[in-house]
Amino acid sequence: MIFISHAWQNGKPDPRVLQFVDFLRKNGYQAECDVLYQQQKTAIHFTEMMADALRKAEKTIIVLSENYKTRADNYQGGVGTEYRYIIDDFSNKENRYILVSFDGRSQKVVPDFLRGRDIVDLSEDSKNEYRELFSKLAGTLKYEFSPVAEFRTTPLPQKIDEFQAPEKENLSDRLGLDFTEKQPLSDLEKKKFLRESFVSIVSFLKRISDEFCSKNQHFQIEYEEIDAVTVVFELYKNARKVHAVQIWFGNLMGSRENSIFVGNNIGSKNSFSQMIGCKDNEGNPLLDVSFAMFCDKNNGTVEEVVKQIWEGNFKLYLRLE
Repeated sequence: MIFISHAWQNGKPDPRVLQFVDFLRKNGYQAECDVLYQQQKTAIHFTEMMADALRKAEKTIIVLSENYKTRADNYQGGVGTEYRYIIDDFSNKENRYILVSFDGRSQKVVPDFLRGRDIVDLSEDSKNEYRELFSKLAGTLKYEFSPVAEFRTTPLPQKIDEFQAPEKENLSDRLGLDFTEKQPLSDLEKKKFLRESFVSIVSFLKRISDEFCSKNQHFQIEYEEIDAVTVVFELYKNARKVHAVQIWFGNLMGSRENSIFVGNNIGSKNSFSQMIGCKDNEGNPLLDVSFAMFCDKNNGTVEEVVKQIWEGNFKLYLRLE
């Protein structure tokens, strides 16, 4: 049984306390208070009732309020009688008592003897489905901590390095100067870079085409891999072909340099609108676009080249007007 100790307000039971008792009973806790006992007997003896309830209760919830504090500190009325019993019993059975408040944890509601003790603020606990209150009533843990491991984690002592006389300061390192000679990219490295870039560019354009068509039902973009180094994109508006783009990897006739080409003459590799080569930037490969209407000389990544190809070869033909 859970007994609720509280102070009446202006000679009447506090409605919030009655609602609180009813709330606990609806949640499976046998909560009882003086008003419940008063209804069961026509001439109840309040002092005996309170003493008997406090003695039998497994848990006692003390509802703190300014009125409860005043009566408890001055040992007035039934609250004062209960308070005397609680003071004597608290030190031996403190887990029997739960302090709650509807009005926060202000010292204005806490009797002198109960200062410094944990208080459940019901207005705050309601936001967590009264987790703190129910864990105290049920005697369960609010947080589950791991058991202490059998072996402790202990750090190993740090070893001290062998003594060495300080070397002469390297001024180039201090000033951030790099005297290392950069090795130029080999033809094989350029070819590999462009081949990988070609695969990435085609993959990006396929994904962009699919995404565009999913958002624009009037357009369709079909793509076909003619061979391992040639892909054709066909653009349709309302099922009518409006444009085609061919992208391939290879070299110009009589040239050893490999490049990526973009053109509109499907089936022919003799003409193109864009040529994408490999630029050697101090040993780092960058894509270099030539003959492009939307060419940005600072561009050098796959993403930037894909944007140029889309703007110059796709977007112009994907309009409703």
